[in-house]
Amino acid sequence: MLYHLSETLMQYSSAARLVRYTTFRTIVAMLTSFLISLLIGRYVINFLYRRKIRDVVRDYSVMSVDSKRGTPTMGGILMLISISCSIILWGNFHSPFLYYLLFAMVWFGAVGGYDDYMKLRHQDSDKGLSRGAKYLSQIGYGLIFGILFLHPVTTPLPHPAQEATCKSRWNGSCPRLCKTDSDCQKRACGVKNAACINNTCQALACTEKKTKEPVVCQNNGQCTDACGRGATCHKPWMVQLSNHDVVVFRPSQLYVPFLKYHIIDLSWLYVLVIIFMIVYAANAVNFADGLDGLTIVPTIFSFAVYGIYAYIFGNAILSNYLWFPMLPGAGESAVFCGAVVGAGVGFLWFNAYPAEVFMGDTGSIALGGVLGTLMVLLKQEVLFFLVGGIFLAEIASVALQDYLGIRILGKRIFFRAPIHHTYQHRGLAEPKIAIRFWIISGILALLALAALKIR
Repeated sequence: MLYHLSETLMQYSSAARLVRYTTFRTIVAMLTSFLISLLIGRYVINFLYRRKIRDVVRDYSVMSVDSKRGTPTMGGILMLISISCSIILWGNFHSPFLYYLLFAMVWFGAVGGYDDYMKLRHQDSDKGLSRGAKYLSQIGYGLIFGILFLHPVTTPLPHPAQEATCKSRWNGSCPRLCKTDSDCQKRACGVKNAACINNTCQALACTEKKTKEPVVCQNNGQCTDACGRGATCHKPWMVQLSNHDVVVFRPSQLYVPFLKYHIIDLSWLYVLVIIFMIVYAANAVNFADGLDGLTIVPTIFSFAVYGIYAYIFGNAILSNYLWFPMLPGAGESAVFCGAVVGAGVGFLWFNAYPAEVFMGDTGSIALGGVLGTLMVLLKQEVLFFLVGGIFLAEIASVALQDYLGIRILGKRIFFRAPIHHTYQHRGLAEPKIAIRFWIISGILALLALAALKIR
């Protein structure tokens, strides 16, 4: 709202220009959602308690859960309200990225909320939405989102008009000996950026060793490589941005951390990748929600990392410096991430041990679904296996326990799954388990940020 009012406000005060900056709006969105969480948190908790919206805890027999009985649940509502209010204040609603993220939050928040409602209605944590119903809702969302993301009309990524495959512009008619740079730029040669070096025509930045840098493709289909030799263009999509050609991400390409270029272009098969990552993220975050404060901190780290990536990808200078294609408009995702981080810290205020409120599936499935959507929008799906390593460990322990251990081997691999319950059984205190998971998550977040440069 304030972003759209800023043009009018600038007529009265130049300070209103700040609202046009992504960095400023990201910071204030974070602070706003945090303050809203603190201001309304106590009222939300009291409301949930009075309405008897209290956690229904499974009985683990050998593991005491009495201290958690009666704790208000569905606290994810607190985060969803804080995020929504912050985005309404500071979001740029001209950005399609924002609509996709808000749609994901509403969809998965509704799924998680209904799951919590069913558990409370039957007073049984095993009588919420069935596993099949959850998967169906997640796959359905992934299919809809995948089609919209890949279709050239509805994709939030820019759709360039042309791409080119390039070969060397050097040919037999090009002069090899020269006195001035102009001798190397004759029409017959057709090489741009050539220079006369040691009385020999050379393309700028040319080395004897074949370059690994991508060729430069122009919108008219003409291009040059660094050494003037035969080379194939990596087929980057290019768009005009401020009268400059800018390479942008292609929706169907798969990128891997620490590698400079995409590894494969899956075309419409990329929908399957999107569905898998949506289902994986939603369930991984949900499985990790078992101890006080355990889930929210790795989630905060994940959104913080993706927020930094979003800001870099949305900035032509930074993305070019770090050798990333650009995502025009992706900076608005950073504002959304800032709002989630602030709301997450505010929720942690009440969720830290001993928890006064649980997020429930309303929060965990919603956060996981938004994370899955965010990683697809930023073309950094594989990065989540690194930055969300805690979530990977949690969901992997469940998969190993259920499918390999119980169904195939006929015995348990872990005492309990997810794996944090196994550490509880070994006698580790709940706060110690949570804090150790936080430390690991912080280290993984730093490694994920290192992938910006180490490529």
